[in-house]
Amino acid sequence: MPRRLALLVATYRYQDEELQQLTAPGQDAEQLAEVLGNPEIAGFDVTIKLNEPHHVVGQAIGEFYHQRRRDDLTLLYFTGHGLKDDQGRLYMAMTDTRHDQLLFTGLSASQVNEAMESSASRQNLLILDCCYSGAFPAGSTPKGDAQVHALQRFEGRGRAVLTASDAIQYSFEGSKVSGDGSRSVFTRFLVEGLTSGEADLDGDGNIALDELYSYVHDHVIAAEPRQKPKILEDVEGRIVIAQNVHWTLPEHLRHSVESPFMEQRLAALPGLRHLHEVGNERVQAEVVRLTRGLVDDDSRKVSAAAMTLLDLLDPEGARERARQEAEAEQARREAEEAERARREAEEQARREAEEAERARREAEERARREAEEAERTRREAAEAARLREAEEQARRDAEAEAAHRAAAEAQARRFAEEEQARQAAAEEQARRAAAGEQAHRAAAEQEARRAAAEEHFRRVAAEEQARRAAGEHERARREAEAAPARQATRTDDRSATSRWIAVGLLVVAVLILIASTSSMLDTLRQVRPLQPDSDAWLTVVWLLPAVPAIIAAAVLSISRMSGVAVGCVVLAGLLVGLSTLFAWQLADEGRAVHLALLAVLAAASIAAVIATPTIREPAGVNRPGVLIAAVGFVTVAVVVGSVAAATIGGNEQAAVDRPTFWQNLLVPIIAALPGAVIRGNPTQARAMLTLAIGSASYLLLLQATRLQNFTGDSRYEVAYFVSSVCVVIAVIIGQVRHLRRS
Repeated sequence: MPRRLALLVATYRYQDEELQQLTAPGQDAEQLAEVLGNPEIAGFDVTIKLNEPHHVVGQAIGEFYHQRRRDDLTLLYFTGHGLKDDQGRLYMAMTDTRHDQLLFTGLSASQVNEAMESSASRQNLLILDCCYSGAFPAGSTPKGDAQVHALQRFEGRGRAVLTASDAIQYSFEGSKVSGDGSRSVFTRFLVEGLTSGEADLDGDGNIALDELYSYVHDHVIAAEPRQKPKILEDVEGRIVIAQNVHWTLPEHLRHSVESPFMEQRLAALPGLRHLHEVGNERVQAEVVRLTRGLVDDDSRKVSAAAMTLLDLLDPEGARERARQEAEAEQARREAEEAERARREAEEQARREAEEAERARREAEERARREAEEAERTRREAAEAARLREAEEQARRDAEAEAAHRAAAEAQARRFAEEEQARQAAAEEQARRAAAGEQAHRAAAEQEARRAAAEEHFRRVAAEEQARRAAGEHERARREAEAAPARQATRTDDRSATSRWIAVGLLVVAVLILIASTSSMLDTLRQVRPLQPDSDAWLTVVWLLPAVPAIIAAAVLSISRMSGVAVGCVVLAGLLVGLSTLFAWQLADEGRAVHLALLAVLAAASIAAVIATPTIREPAGVNRPGVLIAAVGFVTVAVVVGSVAAATIGGNEQAAVDRPTFWQNLLVPIIAALPGAVIRGNPTQARAMLTLAIGSASYLLLLQATRLQNFTGDSRYEVAYFVSSVCVVIAVIIGQVRHLRRS
């Protein structure tokens, strides 16, 4: 089975500082790879090489064309800088290519040409989307003409070459590259033509190379008149690049097939036959399906013509239908024989069932008579047992009656004896009561004397207890007066310890920022791939969190009641958190530094809060009017920032996959929402104002650099400025009135 193989080479990062860094090739290669690798569209086995040195790419190209079969289709795609030496020879620039040593560091067109010649495949396609430049030594004169002539350099049998343009897009002035390169429209229309199916110009369901070239040529010239794609073909047969997955039946044929008029349906059959002859398997299957539908047409003329056409289009289907009709006739005869045998078997079974039913009834009658005889015997035995049980019960009742009479007599005797005993006890009780009354009077007199003595002792004890209680109360009052002083002393000691712990942690965070500056430059470049920032500016961006950290350490060193210090510590942590948000999917080393900084700054924030007692005082909620106004500005900041990040800028990522979306969503909530809601003391108000103004200033500084370098979308910058201003206004509304609260 023929194989479809594709090798995509994209280079947009160059070690040679004289070669301009590009942005489009990486996206171009990834989008083209996705389309070519889609089994429903192109079905290529795709390999991508991004930012590789020339020897790695050369080896990959050699292996790509090695041991290819004659019927294989190969596609080699290159996007990046194309360079010419002073002999006019063409080189593709790799990541390690040097413009002054192209022979040993560049990938020459002659090497690629020889690799293609060595391939046994007769269908080799080369696509070049390059920015060609004349790479000459300083002060020299080019020996070639003003064009690269890439088509002539890759001439050969069994290959096709498709280039974005032969025109020079860049040039060297002395030893420097000058000129501006526009974003590649060539690859964009390649991808659009394959994905949308619009490159299927003849409507046969296949996108051939000549159709793809015509589509791309017309669209590229319409979008960029200076760029004129070229093509050269010398291959066996027609190269089919992809299938039109959006192919539908031409409108005129669909109208005819679905027409209520017999003549139009009949006229659609030649068109369907032609479409079957030129279309791919999907088109042929659709034509056969529609023809089968017309076989069942109400018009016998249309049905007969459709049946004739279906026999031509699907001879295997015609033979299959004849075979199925014969099998159906055979099955019908066998079904009749089976039905006759079934009826005979049913009749035999009916007779046997009648015999069995008669035997069953006789057996049931015998069983009924035997059951009646057994029931009569059982009733006689039960009656005899009932009589014996009645006699036994009468005997037991007589014995119980005799026992009851004996018990009643014994009970009467006991009652008489008990009455006599009660009378004797009553007489004895009367005698004891008289004696007890006399003893009680004597005891009452003794008790009165004892009570008088106890009352005297209680008065003396109460007076002593009152004197001791007065002494205890005086000692408790003195202890209560001394307790606040002792508590204040302990609080001051704990606050001082926490302040110096916070200062130490902030110093550690600043040292980590300074020590990791050089190692984090590559990480920062990946975070800001669209910003042409210098190393000096990236260093400043990385060290910016150190500014609030240093301010907080200085303030904590001289004061224990500063909301500004707490706000600066939290601001430093927020700035490092924003950097972590952008760098989270990068190298493990970058994530480790960010996580270490976040841990140190979180501990410093806790220590600073402990060192500032007033920051921990209970707080309430702002009045409804202030709360509604402040929260309204926070809502505007969140909506404007997140919508701008999700919809502006042309980013192909989903909104939830963009760090800027989460930054614009979370920063207003973290920096402004507490200040908009909380009604606290002046220390808390200063902390929240410091956090909001510091975070807005930091983010506005970054946006100003984007505008200065013309890398931002002005609509996004305006939206971001509005969001930052709303953050500051929300906190000012919520907290400025609390700065002078007592």
